[in-house]
Amino acid sequence: MKRIYTLLIILFTATQVQAQIGIGTTTPDASAALDITHSSKGVLIPRMTEAERDAISAPASGLLIYQTDNNPNFYYYNGFSWITFGSGGNGWDVLGNSGTNPVVNMLGTTDAQDLVIATNNTEAFRITADGNIGIKTTTPTALLSIADDSSAYSVFQDFQSTASGVVSTNTALNIYQIDNNNVTCTNPNLWEIQETEPLPASSFDCDGCIGNRAVINGNDNFTHQKDATLVVGLGAINYSTINLDFDFGYNHRSTDQFTVSLYNETSTSTEATLLGPLTLGDEGTFSQIINIANPGDNYSIRFRFEARQSYGLSIDNIQIKAGIPTPLIRIQDGNETDGYVLYSDAIGNASWTDPAALIGTDEDWNFISGNTNADPMYHDGKVVIGSSGISTAVNLQLDIDNRRASGTEIGIGSDEYLLDIESETRISHNFSPLTDTNLGMGYSSRKWLEVYAVNGALNTSDIRDKTAIAPLKYGLGALLKLRPVSYKWKKEQYGRTVLTEDEKTVKIGFIAQELQKVLPEVVQTHEWDMASEETPNTYVKNKTASLGVSYSEIIPVVIKATQEHQSIIEEIKTQNKEIERLIKTLNP
Repeated sequence: MKRIYTLLIILFTATQVQAQIGIGTTTPDASAALDITHSSKGVLIPRMTEAERDAISAPASGLLIYQTDNNPNFYYYNGFSWITFGSGGNGWDVLGNSGTNPVVNMLGTTDAQDLVIATNNTEAFRITADGNIGIKTTTPTALLSIADDSSAYSVFQDFQSTASGVVSTNTALNIYQIDNNNVTCTNPNLWEIQETEPLPASSFDCDGCIGNRAVINGNDNFTHQKDATLVVGLGAINYSTINLDFDFGYNHRSTDQFTVSLYNETSTSTEATLLGPLTLGDEGTFSQIINIANPGDNYSIRFRFEARQSYGLSIDNIQIKAGIPTPLIRIQDGNETDGYVLYSDAIGNASWTDPAALIGTDEDWNFISGNTNADPMYHDGKVVIGSSGISTAVNLQLDIDNRRASGTEIGIGSDEYLLDIESETRISHNFSPLTDTNLGMGYSSRKWLEVYAVNGALNTSDIRDKTAIAPLKYGLGALLKLRPVSYKWKKEQYGRTVLTEDEKTVKIGFIAQELQKVLPEVVQTHEWDMASEETPNTYVKNKTASLGVSYSEIIPVVIKATQEHQSIIEEIKTQNKEIERLIKTLNP
């Protein structure tokens, strides 16, 4: 009977082993062959060296060991080789991958999404879905786009949106606050926001201050000592330099002082004195590049005023921007030197090169060296292009402060030149537009005052250039509707000389708006302007600033009216002759 019980126990145990084995638990997980549960101990996998691992005969796929040397790690056998966890999938190992195929293996995305590479949890650069690379920009517009984000940091305080009144004395790092260095300093001796400076016996005018500004002013109490600091919080500055600008007006007496400092709020210490202490009155604009010793710390600019009596200080237009930016790109080939240029060969290889070696050392061009005293252009002012000699009659004078009232000439072509005469520029030869019937002279907003000519203006009238020719529809009827007038211009001037009403000349003509109702063809309402300098051959139609009249085009109407009038006269003559004949018939 005992043998039967023993057999039943063995069979029962075998059945449990065939199902799951639980160590530390009576309810092993149904999905696990071995379930080990413990709250303070783990499972220790066999440990061995790489040589011992490789000595295992016919390892089974999935065999797991921990290697203790040569890149210690958990290794398992995948049926072909020993690999670490993570290296057998599609991931990239931080220590590098082997056996990759560039045809099928890649680092990137499989859909139309950008690939972002980050450092310190901040984007460093990205590759867009269309292959553009952007550094410090999320929207690269070229194969390589590098942006300067130094303008991202900016503080501007002109106090325009700040209500007038005494500045707060709270301790928060606001854009501005007050720091009382002297507790006896009370209103009206605190910093205030107001539109103008007070006008005591001694004013402290600030020419650059506009509208609201920060002001501190004393009173006439000789025993009252004021010592107050205006604090402009900058927050965290992540740049090595910043640009600081502000306008101020300061007046002093005796031992008064005005000091501007850079204060590190993180270390609670003054990092640098930027201005002062000023012991004499001053007014102007402060502008300076400031070094930041500890980028990332919180900073403030502090304006401290120590004074007595009715003297004061104004501050306005405080502007802080990131200073000298980090260079966007640096190329080093071993030849880089200050003043060198990047020079490309025929196949696109670039290297730093001395520009003098590219341009040449002819003394006519030795201004490339930067020595203006050795530059013939600087001394003589004569420039000749396309000729071996320098003509005394041809000059290219670019310096407007040339000590010459007249006589400067600019050569154009071989013989033509522009001559500068006092208040006048002359041209030596005929000039014409580069393209036939393609350019005008002047605009509705930039008109010629007067045009003098001997033989008048010639209008092209060749039938070979015309189309849609038809008899003129205007004549005597249209001419009778016109209202000729005399007038003066509202404003008539020559240079800066504006004529009085008595000096203005009387003109005769028509009113364009009235003429437009009768003869719209002779009134110019639009003009064709160049679209832009980038597209010089493209023009757009714009309304003129004022209406213009082509008086010469009225002549055909006058002629047609004269012809019609003559026809009427001839008809009247014929009628008169017939009347005379009838009278003679009735009175023989």
